[in-house]
Amino acid sequence: MVLDVDPKVPLPPPKAAAKNLKLTAMKAIKEWNDSFGEAYKQLRIGFTYLKQSRMVDFEDFEARTAQERQRNQEKQAKLDAMRKLKLKAITEELSENIEELSNSIVQLENGVSLLVPNDFEPIDESEDDASETTSELLRAHGMTNSNFSLTIEVKKIKISLTSDNRDLIQSLQDQYRLLSSRYVPLVMKWNISASKLGAEEDLQKRILDLKLKLEAATSK
Repeated sequence: MVLDVDPKVPLPPPKAAAKNLKLTAMKAIKEWNDSFGEAYKQLRIGFTYLKQSRMVDFEDFEARTAQERQRNQEKQAKLDAMRKLKLKAITEELSENIEELSNSIVQLENGVSLLVPNDFEPIDESEDDASETTSELLRAHGMTNSNFSLTIEVKKIKISLTSDNRDLIQSLQDQYRLLSSRYVPLVMKWNISASKLGAEEDLQKRILDLKLKLEAATSK
C-alpha cells in the first residue's frame, strides 16, 4: 500500500507526505533486497513481484532521488547566494548613510543641550520605586494613613520661540523630521532584515547600537 501501486487505494494526503512515504518505502525495500535477498527467498520473491508485476522501477527511484538531491542543492545554493547579496546590500547601505545619520544625531543632541537648561535631568524611576520612596517620606513625617494621597507638581520646561533661538529650533525640527521620516524606518528595516538573514554578530550589533542611539535622540 505504501508504494502506491493500487490506483483504487491511493495514499492519503497531503501529497508531499505521501510522496515521501512512498520514496522511503522504495528505498527501504531495495536496500533490504540488496542486503538480504540472497538469504531470504520471500524477500527476493516480493521484490521481483513488485518490480515485474507492479512495475515499481527501483532504478528510476535512485535516479529521481539523485536528481532531487541535486535540485535541492542548487536551490539551497541560490538561497545562500541571495542571502549574501541581501546582506551585502544592507552593509553597503549602512556605509553610505552612516556619516549623515551620525551627524544628524549629533546635531540633534547638541541642539537640545543648548535649548534645554543644563540642570534639567529626566527622572527614570519605576512606579514601584516611586511608590516605595513616597511611602518612606510619609512615614518619616509621621503620616501612616494608607488613604493619604500626595500630589507633587513637576515644573515643566517651556521654551518660547525668540529671534535668538529661532534658527536653532528650526534646525532641530529639520533634524527630527529627517531622522524620524527617513532614518528610523531605514534602521528598523536593517535590524529586521539582518536578524532574519542571520547576519554576523558584528553587523547586527552595529545596527542595534545605531537603533538605540537613534531612539534616544528622537525621544528628546
